Amino acid sequence: MAVVHMVYEDTNLYAWQWLTAEGLRYEQRKEMEIHSAIDDDTTAVRAFTALKNMLRDRGYTGIFMFVDEFERIARLLRKNEQATLNSVRHLMDQNSDGLCILFACAPEVWQDVMSEYHAFSERIGQEVALRPLTEDDVAELVKEYLDLVRTGSEGGIEPFSRDALQYILQRSQGNVRQILSVCSRVLDESVDENELDVPIDQDSATQVID
Repeated sequence: MAVVHMVYEDTNLYAWQWLTAEGLRYEQRKEMEIHSAIDDDTTAVRAFTALKNMLRDRGYTGIFMFVDEFERIARLLRKNEQATLNSVRHLMDQNSDGLCILFACAPEVWQDVMSEYHAFSERIGQEVALRPLTEDDVAELVKEYLDLVRTGSEGGIEPFSRDALQYILQRSQGNVRQILSVCSRVLDESVDENELDVPIDQDSATQVID
């Protein structure tokens, strides 16, 4: 019922709160004809499994779940980290067919999790190590983003210089999100200073980053 109520303006917020296990008053649940809350691992897994089965009945082959920044689990207390991994493992066990979970995680945290929690690691089918970007990769990445908004005939990495991108790569350690964030800040600074016609060199990037 909560999924159905996602399309109604007057109840879609309540429906989303219920689906994400946020607390709802009885009156709010009653309005959607929902009689129970998702307040523990058992009901959460049951609700997720019901959603998966509903989608499969509609012709979908399964659900892909993407978990980004999984390394944040290392910030939890030891017992909470263990409980979280146990919950994920339980979800996998109850949905061995029709569910694919992809975790994005910093290598050092992932290695710790895989070595310390064997019951979890045994359920991981495949690992893919992503290499940091090279200088050529960064140049191509920046070029493609700039091409999306260019209005003239210019191309390449302009207004960035090669040494600016090399410096940004070093400071970001090859992380795509950080590279794009730094480039955006440097461009914004150039706009604010009315210096878009001036090439962005390493000194310009350094002033913004440091």
